[in-house]
Amino acid sequence: MSNEMPQVGHNAAKLTDHEMGGRFTAAVGVARSKLLGSPLLIENPGKVSLPDLDRIANFLSVVSPVNPGVGTELEKWRLEQRTSFEPGQMTDGSSFGNWEEPGRVLDTTILATIVGAYLMRRIKETLREPDMQMSDITRRLISEFQDASQEHAAAVCATHDVGRILSQEQGAVDALQKRFFKNVGLRPDITNAHPDEQVMLAPCGRMEETIDSLSAYSLVCRLGDEFGKPNGEALYTLEDYIQWCEQGEGEQWALRYQERQKSGRPSTNYMHETLSSEILQRDYGIDLESEGMRHRIGSDSNKSKLYRTRLGVHVMNQLPYFNALSKRIGDVSSVSLQQLINEVGLLVSPSVGLEKIALSEKVNRVLVAEPPVTNA
Repeated sequence: MSNEMPQVGHNAAKLTDHEMGGRFTAAVGVARSKLLGSPLLIENPGKVSLPDLDRIANFLSVVSPVNPGVGTELEKWRLEQRTSFEPGQMTDGSSFGNWEEPGRVLDTTILATIVGAYLMRRIKETLREPDMQMSDITRRLISEFQDASQEHAAAVCATHDVGRILSQEQGAVDALQKRFFKNVGLRPDITNAHPDEQVMLAPCGRMEETIDSLSAYSLVCRLGDEFGKPNGEALYTLEDYIQWCEQGEGEQWALRYQERQKSGRPSTNYMHETLSSEILQRDYGIDLESEGMRHRIGSDSNKSKLYRTRLGVHVMNQLPYFNALSKRIGDVSSVSLQQLINEVGLLVSPSVGLEKIALSEKVNRVLVAEPPVTNA
């Protein structure tokens, strides 16, 4: 497999980030060594099993940016990053220093894997019988769920955020991760199911259509990602997200993110780039000169900037996104998404993510557990 330097960008003028290239090459080598011989790689496809999840977890542990890695090929760039953890000294604007803390990348990746595996199991158990009254999309999706594997879904979830070992910048993560897994040789039926930020940039009124285009594995990975996040002493629920959207908390998050210090790296988030007024009007129905937008933005130049960027579109799409996910799961399962997520909340504690037991055991526990009774 090629270990060529990652080029980050979305246009013809791609830039090469040499410091990140060092991390990239080292991490590719570790991934190849940890996954070699497993059915996770394209040269040895087969049925994914629970022990394969432990290979992924081992890889994530070894490449953890807060692991000094003394005596390994990763030592140099890890230690360089460790000198950058103090406020004001970040070289990447990223959060490498809290990688293994509760609610951070490693924790939420493990939780997403557990939640995704459980949701795949329960959707398969509660699938509706296909009939000719259903749309072609619904029948196609039911067929995909019938053929899907809980372990394969878990592998998709366990690898969905690996780009964050290279950068914490949204947008750059997607590009880096795709190149990373291509060089590692991870199977396309795993990588193709990873979340794509383009879903959150769907033109106005087309979120349902966008969600309808996703595969069964893609849907479950998104659900694992969204509902495997700690919210205090519980995991996020569907009600939490709806409230979050309706109260404008997503907009506040986006404004805070937008004002983060830029890293200056060639891989800096493309979502900070400006959308033209023409595109905002044509694809999203956003006219910054209209009375409605003036009322929403007022004299806040930061909000004006937000709505000229992809971050503003992302926020605008949050509520339609969760509504579309709920509809799609309700179309294929006799159990609502709300009930499924309530089951998850009763079965999975946020503390399980960082428990010192094998990932395969954590996943197996929810695959064999009796579904809890909920009030939904």
